[in-house]
Amino acid sequence: DAERKTDSNGAPTELSSVRRLFGYAVDKENPGTLGKGADGKDLDMGNHHSQLMGRVFVNAGLEVVGENERDDDRFLKPTFLKELGMPRPSAVEHYLKQPDYPNPKGRNDQANLLTYGDAAGYDTPGELAGRKFYLDCKDAYSGTPWEDVSPANRPNERSTLALEASKPHRKFRFTIRFRDLDVAELAAILVALCPDQFKGELGGTYADGYCSKLGYARPLGWGSVRIEAKALLLLDEAGDSPSLKPEADLKAWVRTNHQKTATQDEWLAIHRRNHPDYPPK
Repeated sequence: DAERKTDSNGAPTELSSVRRLFGYAVDKENPGTLGKGADGKDLDMGNHHSQLMGRVFVNAGLEVVGENERDDDRFLKPTFLKELGMPRPSAVEHYLKQPDYPNPKGRNDQANLLTYGDAAGYDTPGELAGRKFYLDCKDAYSGTPWEDVSPANRPNERSTLALEASKPHRKFRFTIRFRDLDVAELAAILVALCPDQFKGELGGTYADGYCSKLGYARPLGWGSVRIEAKALLLLDEAGDSPSLKPEADLKAWVRTNHQKTATQDEWLAIHRRNHPDYPPK
């Protein structure tokens, strides 16, 4: 919503939190990035730029592997997955807001549905209805709801054979570098990554805790992870030699610097582990 506010020249007066943290690069062919300096006029204003470097940098996660562990200890055996369902992104009736289906009033194009605007001069691009989010599947902890080894699925061209998928409870480590963040932005990143670790600071009372979803086959129950921040190191430039100083109490730091938003309770609820509403019955 921040980027919807524009000045007298039609340029946004604010950036969304995503662009503030991770930056952007203008693509002159993509209307979604116009107003950031893609048209020379904005560049002359001094307040808008054609690109902005992000301030958060996430490195690759490395698995914690014991000295004597073998591949059989780390990975599941090759697994045939159930065919992932529909709809595909091309089903615009599900992925774009359709305010007056099937023919919104006041339109001057030839399409019945709001689309991505792929056909120049024929249809007008619509607005994305949101993003997919997969809840944690409680059935995945006691069974294998993702698996389909039936004779019909194996020759299916749309079936997937998963190779070297990590076993449950495997651990990975990664670091995040950041620069010039407000304390509220840094606290928001910690909360977004570690809802279970900071559930007390967020007011979370769900007995089974909270988790996040990463990777492939999330709708089938895969990809549920818990992330824990082990240390927060802040640059101390005082004195002759700059150094990294660790925060002694991460939970106390988050409690002091986190700012609750209007949607926080709803956000926390959809991150429940063993979500009671998924899979739907």
